Amino acid sequence: MNQNIVHYSDLERKFDISKPTVSKNLSNVDSFVESLNKDIRLVRSRQRGIYFSGDEGYLLKILERNSEWHPITPKDRRMFILSSLLFKKNVTSISELVDKLFVSQRTIENDLLWVRKFIADNNGKLVNDYGTLRLLMSKDYLYAFMIYVFHDYWGDNINQSDDKNVVFPPILKNFFNEDDAKRIFRFVDSFLMKSQFRTTEYEYTSLVIYLLIQYTLFSNSKDIVKVNNLDDAFDSFEEETIELSDEFEKKFNYQFKNDQKSFLNNFMILIKSENNMRLSFDNENEISKIKKIIIGKDKRVNIYDNQFLEGLSKHISLSIKRIHFGMKIINPYTYNFKKSYPVSFEDALRLSEKINKEFNVSFNDDEIALMGMYFASLNDRKGVINKKITATIVCNTGIGTSRFLEGKIEQEMSDVISVDSVKVTHELASEKIDSDIVISTVPLTEVNKPYAFVSPFLTKEDKNKILELIRQVENPNNSKNLLENLINPNLIVTVESPGSDYKSSLLELTEQTIKYGYTDDEIFDSAIVREKLSSTAMDGMALPHGTTDHIKKPFIGVIRSRKGIEWLGDEVHIAFFMGLKGIDASQMKSIYHELNKIVESKKIINNLINAQDINGFLKYFEEDNFG
Repeated sequence: MNQNIVHYSDLERKFDISKPTVSKNLSNVDSFVESLNKDIRLVRSRQRGIYFSGDEGYLLKILERNSEWHPITPKDRRMFILSSLLFKKNVTSISELVDKLFVSQRTIENDLLWVRKFIADNNGKLVNDYGTLRLLMSKDYLYAFMIYVFHDYWGDNINQSDDKNVVFPPILKNFFNEDDAKRIFRFVDSFLMKSQFRTTEYEYTSLVIYLLIQYTLFSNSKDIVKVNNLDDAFDSFEEETIELSDEFEKKFNYQFKNDQKSFLNNFMILIKSENNMRLSFDNENEISKIKKIIIGKDKRVNIYDNQFLEGLSKHISLSIKRIHFGMKIINPYTYNFKKSYPVSFEDALRLSEKINKEFNVSFNDDEIALMGMYFASLNDRKGVINKKITATIVCNTGIGTSRFLEGKIEQEMSDVISVDSVKVTHELASEKIDSDIVISTVPLTEVNKPYAFVSPFLTKEDKNKILELIRQVENPNNSKNLLENLINPNLIVTVESPGSDYKSSLLELTEQTIKYGYTDDEIFDSAIVREKLSSTAMDGMALPHGTTDHIKKPFIGVIRSRKGIEWLGDEVHIAFFMGLKGIDASQMKSIYHELNKIVESKKIINNLINAQDINGFLKYFEEDNFG
């Protein structure tokens, strides 16, 4: 606007950013200008340069009237609306948002559909009173919700660089004083350094956010959240909590209420726990109670090793503290874990229900997946403890190469392989090999054992070859045949009507399982309860199941639908109802391995969905289509 025409090189120099970043920002400017619905546009010409054409006066008025940052993308716009509801009580009406964001009323109303659901998912309610919007949420949830909103959308951008310059997302400058934020960053840094606490990035930003919310929003306001001024002292404040609150009160002239201080105390408990520092109360009692819940009534402690019990019980103890004061962890691996380790996720889900009954905490899928990783790790170790695959190494270039490969295997794969002999090629014909597998650095033609041809350097590809060979040895039965044998033609349901939901589809299938003697008549209720705990739907497929006490004999039922079934927010086209009672762990692993192949292949799913009839469906399993 000031220079009329500029070029990419000018903008790169001016803002010290790369050409792709310039291009990305120009696209945002272009979107904003287009949303104004006025006779103005951003021109990007290779010959002339970059400039505005049309009614530049209108754009200048907007910039003069609104010098603060404005959201442009749908995500930023929705978070601006949510932040207005959370952090500025004097906002918000739909007409004000239309004027403020320079978009149509229809756009705002579409954004509000998302905002309403997001708030409802977090125990709140959005009220629209003739265009005036209000957020209703109890104090018990509000602190946690504010912190969650910060983290989920701006957590990666709220930090300090190495030279201690605070980076503050532009949208937050609409709601918070940046100088106050910088002072709070400095305060937290000083306190943590003096206390010699190590914190995760998540804990660090959560503490800063909480203090920022308290100081900025609640120091002079009683409208946003009602805080009781309790006279009774809390018994179990950590020393560091008292120290931090006293220092904060002196530096910022801010008086904490006791229930605010109690919330702050939870941060201290979590940070001290992760720094292995003794707490003011006996934390061992809680961990001991959790261990007993994990072991269960039958006292089958022998199936769990100490590494599992200690690690998982301490993890759950910290999770309980985190959940109680609203730190919702974000686990980027949840989806892949549920897909790749469904049995371990199921183990963790059952445990989470027991913990919930004892400690009154609800675990989301992210937390359950983290717990499931302990079960998956235990299952891997149990296989290693009970049996290692033995291997003979074969080489024809001298014993040195064989010993080099043996050393690599011992260093990188000792958890699954035990090398019990080393041979040169000419010894194979005259000597018996007792090992489970042969690992050779040369191609072999006459060997009566499963073998893998690898390089002596044991590359990633070599290790994958060996692991696949181990899987074949451990599971000699064809896992596809195992899956095929469990699918009964009487338990294949085809849903043709549009608009079907998971309940009606499961009811139709479970009626068949009862009729043919696979389950009792409580299987449907059991499956619905399980599905509501954590949906098994993903990528157009679902793996529902009930508890094994309602299963009489093992089976896999199938629901398929060309038109799609509404499944707790997802659209499912094929579901395998898992009735795997009495299936051992290795077979279970093989079955899920085959199902994962289906999940990962749209071609396979389409062929199964579109099979003309049940015979065509089953024939597809009989043929070698899952390679």
